[in-house]
Amino acid sequence: MATSAKRKGYSYRITDLDYPAVTVLSPKNALGAKIGGGKAFTFGKSVAKGVSNLQNYYKTTNKSCPNAKWVLGGFSQGTLVIAQAIEKFDRPKVIYMGLFGDPWTYLPEGKGLMPKACYGRGLSSYRVFAPECKTYSGTLGMRNPYVLSGMSGKVGLWCNRADYFCGSTKFLVNTAGHGKYAEYKEIFWMADIVERKLPKKRSVVEEDEVVEDPGDIIQAHLPTDEYPIGMDGKVLLDASGSFSYGHEIVEYLWSVNGGEFWSTGTEPTIEREVFFPDQEIITLRIIDDVGNTAETTARIRSFEGVAEDNTMPAPKNVEANYNDGEISLDWTNKHNYRAKYLLVRMNGVDLDYVPLTELATIIDGVEDVNNAKLEVAWMTDEYEVGDWAEIKLPYIAPQEINIDPVETGVNNVDSSLLVLFIVAVVIIAAYKKYLPH
Repeated sequence: MATSAKRKGYSYRITDLDYPAVTVLSPKNALGAKIGGGKAFTFGKSVAKGVSNLQNYYKTTNKSCPNAKWVLGGFSQGTLVIAQAIEKFDRPKVIYMGLFGDPWTYLPEGKGLMPKACYGRGLSSYRVFAPECKTYSGTLGMRNPYVLSGMSGKVGLWCNRADYFCGSTKFLVNTAGHGKYAEYKEIFWMADIVERKLPKKRSVVEEDEVVEDPGDIIQAHLPTDEYPIGMDGKVLLDASGSFSYGHEIVEYLWSVNGGEFWSTGTEPTIEREVFFPDQEIITLRIIDDVGNTAETTARIRSFEGVAEDNTMPAPKNVEANYNDGEISLDWTNKHNYRAKYLLVRMNGVDLDYVPLTELATIIDGVEDVNNAKLEVAWMTDEYEVGDWAEIKLPYIAPQEINIDPVETGVNNVDSSLLVLFIVAVVIIAAYKKYLPH
């Protein structure tokens, strides 16, 4: 990002926001984040602190540097921070906002059994990179509308494959892609977008300032790497997400099954009629203005739908018990399916998967079993999941507190008023404890 600013002649300041970020890899944090939609419990308090810190930083900087422009980037929990903090920003001062692995992802084109995104159509304007075409919503729900008023064309979303948190997979165990944004150099993709949005001006960067040049970074991209054929027998291939950092792409070339390339010049989009589905591999090659090249491939396939003979019925042999904050699950291994694991989720959050041979597992930290919805399903080695079954949990009656007015030395006083009075005294006593003496 610093290189982009310097090349366009801008002074700059890069700041890492200081706030107490927490991980959602912890089942307890994940459950709290899910129940509160990212706005409650430990996870939500952390986000709120980040939002407050960023808005205060904006306010302070705006006073000392009122002409400053802003570029915001957030990863994972950080996406929730900047997406909420931006509400207090002066939108014309924001150049761009990049969101990586957003738990509030919303891509309506990924909804349904045959989503439009799988055909390369109807893609959201802010969808920069989401190769899993069925990505629809993040693990904490969705932010709808995803782009606030005044931010059109200023928001970009990156959601890698195998990233449970932004919704490219529905399994908590499949999170490998969540830690790959730096490795895939996607921040340079964002920097390339930002640089193109910056008008060039006379340099104000100090001559003796050294900014490390990241070198040539060129990447070819298609919205998905697997295209089903549309009802009209055609697929739309859009390579406009490809980039060459600091350079211009001057040619897009295409090939089928390793054959001869043909060129579409500087046009990144083609519509192709497919005659041999499941036999075509499309290769995209891009060339920039200094001769750098990059390639990527995508497979064209028939729509396979849901194979009903491969579905697994919901488990019927799982029992649950509750004791002092722990739910214990027991099952028999007589299911006669391809399943190797029992997948467990609570209130919509995938908590764990357990080898069926273990025959038991424990879920701890369950504070309110009466409001817990526990579900289980069989899962194969290939992450194929059968139908879900809701497991009945025991009802725990709330404990009653009886106060006898006679024992307290108060006669004919309504017990609820007495409880309120006692609580008030405790609060006042606690308050006095912290008053200066």
